[in-house]
Amino acid sequence: MRLYENWQKDLNLWKEKLRHLKWVSFYRMNIIAENIRLKNKKVLDMGSGPQFTTEMLKEKCACVKTLDKFAPCDFPFDVNDDFTACFQEKEFDLVIMGAVIRYIQDKKLFLKRLAKIIQKDGFVFVDEFVHNYWNDFFLENMVSLGAMEQWPQENFTPLEKLEEIVEKTKEFKIEKIYSCWPAFFLEGKFPFPTWYSVLLKKK
Repeated sequence: MRLYENWQKDLNLWKEKLRHLKWVSFYRMNIIAENIRLKNKKVLDMGSGPQFTTEMLKEKCACVKTLDKFAPCDFPFDVNDDFTACFQEKEFDLVIMGAVIRYIQDKKLFLKRLAKIIQKDGFVFVDEFVHNYWNDFFLENMVSLGAMEQWPQENFTPLEKLEEIVEKTKEFKIEKIYSCWPAFFLEGKFPFPTWYSVLLKKK
């Protein structure tokens, strides 16, 4: 049973339980807003959880829909199922996947499905924690606070693996890569980031 399965379908409870991670949404928004003009853009927040990012997107006047397996959302759906039936073709300008890539079992198939609901030249924002001694210590603290689930290292998707998967697809290309730490982020690959953020562009 997932940690989240024990929580009620109450968005306020999700916000309280995951309050420790709200700052990550500020990072996401800074990177996204630096690259995309969000006003009137159609956005899917996939794995929306407590919807911190969703709320920030709406403040930028984006039109946002939410999808999540456990949390209250517009579309209660598992990302490993065929979600394309929920949406129109080429419906979205941007899909956000904050710490979602680790849940996806067949990433190549997932990207093909994702391409169906994104407009040409649309974007996908992906981020994921990086495993090293200090980051694992941070993640363990988040687990002890009840703010995150315990995830073995093999469930996380290293940047190199994501790059390899994207290179083999016909649907997307990597537009930008960011290395992120709790106090700042930099465009490009740098040693020992806490997590990475990647902007994919649909071909």
